[in-house]
Amino acid sequence: MSGRTLAAALAIAIGGAALLGTQLPFIWASREARLARHPDVAFTGALPTYADDCFTYWSWMRQARDGRFLFEDLYTTEAHPRNYVNVLFWSLGTFGRVTGVSERSVYAAARVALSAALLFALWVLAGRLFSKPLERATAFAFFVVQGGWAGVADVFERNWHTAHVTSPEWWTPEMSTAFSMMLFPHFLAGFVCIIGTTLLALRAWRAQEAAEARVSAVLAGLVMTLLTFFHPYDVVPLVATLWLAAAFAGIQRLRWPAREIETAAVATGVLLPALLYNYWIFSSNPAMRAWDLQNLMITSEPARLAISLGIGGALAVLALVRFRAMPPPILYMAAWFVADLVLIHLPVRFQRRMIGGVQFPVGALAAFALASFAAPWLSRRLAEVRPLASWRKALGAAPLGACTLAAGLAVFPLQAATPWRVVHLEWAQLRRLRYPSWVRSSELQAFRALERSGGPAGAVLCSYEMGGLVPPSTGRRPYLGHYALTIDAQRKGRELERFFAAGPEDDSWRLELLARAGVTHVLWTAHERVLGAFDPTSRPWLKEVFRSGTGVEDAAVLYAVDSGTTKEAAPASESPRP
Repeated sequence: MSGRTLAAALAIAIGGAALLGTQLPFIWASREARLARHPDVAFTGALPTYADDCFTYWSWMRQARDGRFLFEDLYTTEAHPRNYVNVLFWSLGTFGRVTGVSERSVYAAARVALSAALLFALWVLAGRLFSKPLERATAFAFFVVQGGWAGVADVFERNWHTAHVTSPEWWTPEMSTAFSMMLFPHFLAGFVCIIGTTLLALRAWRAQEAAEARVSAVLAGLVMTLLTFFHPYDVVPLVATLWLAAAFAGIQRLRWPAREIETAAVATGVLLPALLYNYWIFSSNPAMRAWDLQNLMITSEPARLAISLGIGGALAVLALVRFRAMPPPILYMAAWFVADLVLIHLPVRFQRRMIGGVQFPVGALAAFALASFAAPWLSRRLAEVRPLASWRKALGAAPLGACTLAAGLAVFPLQAATPWRVVHLEWAQLRRLRYPSWVRSSELQAFRALERSGGPAGAVLCSYEMGGLVPPSTGRRPYLGHYALTIDAQRKGRELERFFAAGPEDDSWRLELLARAGVTHVLWTAHERVLGAFDPTSRPWLKEVFRSGTGVEDAAVLYAVDSGTTKEAAPASESPRP
């Protein structure tokens, strides 16, 4: 078997295993739902981690299905302009509108399709970075299977109760290809755009003609523009990498890096209008502004960051020792790695999100380190053990490439432990048949009744758990439904607790709240009953319009608010949202 054939076979095996393994929890849950093995609950289509964000993306897709291109925030009752653009979820929602397929099904299919597209893009990138087939396969393996030391420790300790996302460790999906394949199509699409920009920048660097280089730089800027309109966080490290890579090229070659600077300048110039538009959106739209202010990122801690980067990170740092010997593509990846490490420590709120895609420069540098240090050492050791001619024949025409692959396979279990761990934990949570991956069938019926209800499309007062599902399930607004997209979410959380826990003496306050927020319906399920002993049946200003469930525990009741009563209670200075 030739080295090229072996490399392709390994890539197919690793990529196929990653694609199948990351979808196993969904396959299991979908099969359970299809066979109606749990008739009292329904699968929402979201994994436990970041389910509230998943519901948000479905709400955007629903707006696109309704024919909208400019989106509004359905998770807050405050007035705000409808001017948010997300081309990815608009495309997915439009596809659902044309085909009649539900948002959840389109979302799931997009996740699989974009995973496959990402795997192909990573294989192309690996080929651009490494000419030897087996070194290319080694880099591809690092790209797809990124793991930190925590995953290894947990596997050996059999500790199946690791905490949720904190600072960047091994839980962070932005820096894990496999975890992103489980969760978010927009992360995958973002990775594809990041790789596309990288390939175009490298093409501009090596172009023979200046005109060809400028065309590649313009295309790189256009790809980044596209990326800005569905995941702008990823654009910042791309721009930083373009400029830092130019500086690295000048330092390495002791010359003025004219071509590299021109590439960075042209790409940045093309991108600039999109960046300014997004800055305007997030500074002028109160809902987007609240999203930015409330979506706080925890600063990465050096120890946890080292844990998250694992063996790949250690090898990437080692690779920097050979800075002078790096070919241009690897030098670009070194600039990317350094840029990411600097950016995630800047004093900005979204600092952690700029680590997205760091597994790709880490993987490239790790493979380069193995090829530079481990492969020559292993080659010499093998030559001492057996005659050179015999092992060269066994390993093929490129023994150093084979030694690089062998070294990569030796550390592969350390990399694979984390993705395996993530799949196990998500699947274990899924098997518990609990919110947010599962909702009671009675609650689902209440959402359908709310969607069918006529009258003004006012807000819905309910628990945070039910509020997250209100926009994608009904097209209406909850009073509280998202930790960041609901304006002043913490205050509204306290108000919800008071609404469902306080006694009758607070009814005047309740009526004022309903009027101020433009609430037309109150949802009463097990999630609301946990908040307090509020009894909707004892309030004359609430009228039951739908009930489902056979017992007290699973009852889901929808109440309509008497608009006349709430108007009388509304403060003179305020009016309910139309």
